[in-house]
Amino acid sequence: IGDIADSSVEYLNDYLPPFHSVVNYFLFQQLRESLKKSDSMKNLGKKVKQATRYFSRHIYKMGLVVSFKNMERFFFKEGHEFQLYAGIACTLFLPGIPIFFYGDEQMFNGTVPQPNHNILWPHLVPTSPMYKYTRRLIHIRKKHKIWEHPYQEVHAEESVLVFRRGCVIVSVSTEEKIYKIMQIRLPLEEGTILREAFSKEHLTVEESGNIQMPI
Repeated sequence: IGDIADSSVEYLNDYLPPFHSVVNYFLFQQLRESLKKSDSMKNLGKKVKQATRYFSRHIYKMGLVVSFKNMERFFFKEGHEFQLYAGIACTLFLPGIPIFFYGDEQMFNGTVPQPNHNILWPHLVPTSPMYKYTRRLIHIRKKHKIWEHPYQEVHAEESVLVFRRGCVIVSVSTEEKIYKIMQIRLPLEEGTILREAFSKEHLTVEESGNIQMPI
């Protein structure tokens, strides 16, 4: 994966090929801004669709990150825990190859250069909530082979983005707590049962493909 530190789609496109892949800096900045609420999740959805048009099939093999080695971590300073949860979900399920900066799952919060490279092993806590959350999402990603399915936006608004990758429906919010029940429409038959990944709660598809989803 080539590290071409530029957010211009035209500039990045010039490297696909000869590189097999490059880091998707076009989405990187928007992802951080939307997750930290300096921009909306609706605009993140627009940016993803724009990137899909520009890069076509290449977007699925571009590197996707929220933290990177040569800049402050996503969780640095003003980052909140629930935003990092959302950032990890985006990294693993939005179009692209997830590039996971070690220590995010332990909520490292360093800036550059040296504090970003703290030694992991003395601080590795495999029972921490963030670690178990990350492991669960990786399991879902691998089990359902989401890389074989295109990105499809389902719903977007100021603080929420809902999208599909095959049978996996991902709801990402920048709000700290569930703040409403949202009715969304899915191309699924009435009576289809969906299972929430963490609570195991069952959600049943209603007439015309509608579903009541907590956001």
